[in-house]
Parts: sequence; C-alpha cells; structure tokens
Amino acid sequence: MDINKDIILFIADNREKQLKIKNDFQDLFLQVFQKSLDDIQWEHFYLNCPYGQTVSFAYYHKNIMIAHGGLIPQQLISKGGSTVDYFLQTAVMVSKEFQNLALFKNLMDNMDRYTEECGRFSLAFPNKNTFMPFVKMLGWNPVREYSIIQYKVVDRDDTCLTSGQGPEYETFEYDLDLGSKFVLWRGELNKLFESANDEYKIIFKDHEGSLEVMYASLCRKGGFIPISKIAAESGFQSVNLPECYLGIISLENLQREKEVGIAQKMCFYPFQVNNLSYESIKPSLLLSDVF
Repeated sequence: MDINKDIILFIADNREKQLKIKNDFQDLFLQVFQKSLDDIQWEHFYLNCPYGQTVSFAYYHKNIMIAHGGLIPQQLISKGGSTVDYFLQTAVMVSKEFQNLALFKNLMDNMDRYTEECGRFSLAFPNKNTFMPFVKMLGWNPVREYSIIQYKVVDRDDTCLTSGQGPEYETFEYDLDLGSKFVLWRGELNKLFESANDEYKIIFKDHEGSLEVMYASLCRKGGFIPISKIAAESGFQSVNLPECYLGIISLENLQREKEVGIAQKMCFYPFQVNNLSYESIKPSLLLSDVF
C-alpha cells in the first residue's frame, strides 16, 4: 500500500523502544480519544504484561506520531491443560489529520502480518466505526457479539429464572488461564473481586457503583449463579451483566434497567486457524483491553 514517503514505521518490540515512544503515544492517545492515558496505565499495557513484551507499530511524520497499533501477548488454556498464545489488539488510532483508509490498512496489514509470522492469532473488539472495515476490508472473523445490561437488585422476584441449561454451559474448550499472574496483572488498574464455591465462580469489579461481571463459570450442569444475592452481600444495588452469561446466571430479584457501555464485538484474525475454533473460546470481559 502506497503511503506518503515521509511517513515511517517504527516497531517498538522491547522495553527500551517502548519507553522511547511513550510520550508520543500519550500525546496521540489524548488527541484521538480526548482522554489521557497516564504513566501507570501505560506501563500496565506496554511494560507489565506477564506473557511477554507488548509490541507497538508506530507511524511517524516529521518526528510526530500519527498512527499506532499495539499487540499484547495473551494466553488461553484448554480443558486438557495445553496453552495457546495469542495477541490482544489494543490502541489502534490514527491522527485526525492523517485519517484515511490507506494509512489505516497499512497499519493493520503490518500488525496482521506480524501476528501470522509469530504463528498466533489476534483478538480485537472494534467499535461501531471500525467494525465494518475490520470485517469487509481486512478479513477479520466476527465470531461473537453481546451487549452489557444493567439490572437493579429488587426485593421481589418479578423476573424469570435462567437455569444454567443454555447453550453456553461449559461447551468452551478454551478459557483464560485465571492463575495468579494473569489476575494480578488484569487487576492492576481495576480491583477485581472473586466469589467462588463448589458450584460457580465469578470475577467482578465495581464500575461506577454497579457490580460488573467480568467472568462467570458454572462448576456443574444444572445450577445457576445467584448474582442478586452476591451483589447484595457485596453492597451493590445494581448489576452490569454481559448477555453472554444469561445461560448460567439467575435473573431472580433483578429488574432490567438499560444497556450500558458499547456492544462487545469479538473479532479474530486470521479468519480461521488450524489448531482451534474461535467459537470454542469462552467469552469474558477479561479478554478485552477496555474493561
């Protein structure tokens, strides 16, 4: 793809190179997203990942960063205990002055090529503006989409019960490895809480006063997770529940209020890989770089 000859690509694939571009990255992030990413947040994503060095693809024009895309090393574990390494795509952004499909596609093509050369796949959660280019122009595979619904905890049972018999029940071959190093890293920016027993396990956080379910799993078929009880015991009056968990979480004593945040669109590159099916990966907000 032909782009301006004055635009150069710098690949930051080690700690020294990441530190070199940190200030430029933060300037571009503020310009594009109209919010800052402070040093602690930046270090979380670009220096502290427990599975290896985050790689940045930074485009410069006259010594100013005008585009960026990052790949964070992540890892899944199968039911049999084998691990699968992959990348979480993060902070794909282009300066307003240089926003065009040619530069965006060049950035994405370089990141996708790097992913394939590493023998991995990439996971991304494109927003409504980038979803169609991801799928139609770049060949990403849109595997799953779900919204996040906020429920109010009420004293009466005026909703139906979801019994844990839905199609989502533990049919997933691959899941996040919820060992200590991942959970500690994932909780650096948002404190995570856990509720677990012989029947279920959930990981949640406090999001603006609501219990936000980050991860949920049943330990046995036929049960359900009593989220309203967990919320009440933890001092929450509302619950943010990803739709992907409606098959295993009880809606007892919950009153639907509204959708919150943005719809989660799980997309993968390349379109398919030989060693696993993307549909076999358990969905979770812990997979995202945003939550």
